[in-house]
Formats: sequence, C-alpha cells, structure tokens
Amino acid sequence: MASARAWSYTLAGFGLFYGVFGVARLGVVLDLPLIAGAVTLAVAVSPRHAAMREAAAR
Repeated sequence: MASARAWSYTLAGFGLFYGVFGVARLGVVLDLPLIAGAVTLAVAVSPRHAAMREAAAR
C-alpha cells in the first residue's frame, strides 16, 4: 500500500506542478481541472483521510 501511496503523491505532485505552471505561466485555463484533480488525489491518499474513512466505516 505504501508503494501505491507514493505513486499517487508523485502523480499528484506532477499534476499540480503542470497545472499551476500551465495556468500561471502559459495562461491555459483548461488546466484548472488538472489542479483540482491533483489536489483531490493528494487528499484521497493522505493517511489522515484514510483514518477518517476507517472510522466512518465502523
């Protein structure tokens, strides 16, 4: 599971960088959903979010 989390954080990081660079530097507004998806992925795989999911399932 740790390997999947590491890959997810890596993908979220690259997506966030690419999206912010696209919007801020290149003016590509279409990258805004990429930023939202990257942030959502990072939150979804965070250990704190996983603990909250486990507590809700009990």
